[in-house]
Amino acid sequence: MVNAQVNAANAALEAATTPAELFAAIEPKRAMVITAHPDDCEFMCGGTVAVLTAAGWHVDIMVVTSGNKGTKDPRVTSQQLAGVREEEQREAARILGAHEPIYLGFHDGGVLDNDELRELIVYQMRRRRPELVITWDGFRSGFNHRDHRNVGRATYDAIYPAADDHL
Repeated sequence: MVNAQVNAANAALEAATTPAELFAAIEPKRAMVITAHPDDCEFMCGGTVAVLTAAGWHVDIMVVTSGNKGTKDPRVTSQQLAGVREEEQREAARILGAHEPIYLGFHDGGVLDNDELRELIVYQMRRRRPELVITWDGFRSGFNHRDHRNVGRATYDAIYPAADDHL
């Protein structure tokens, strides 16, 4: 019985000719978007998240920083800005149909590709068990922001073998 179910699932994956058919064929329907800053998800893959949630996927968004930089207004503190950016991310996730975002709270502009970040990513991946992970391309030379590159690299290293190992 199990082999028949696996064969049917594989046949559906192989028969998929469009992204919508592929998304429909994958089970379980769990995705995770891992970004450096609030709003990265929306300009990187917001359309994809909307398509996934419309197709019945459960999408988690993990944001490594709280976006506590990026204003020219001298009256705004980094804590105030982080609060605003986190609330904007919550609203965007709601509109896209994703779950409440997960914030790791790293300092904007200070993200390092290190064991601490990988450990936190692995922990969340083991809890959520996504079939699909979307993140930054951490290996593209000259990419525009160090936080993006470091989140991408740490995520790649966290996906396998670390997230698949129960230890």
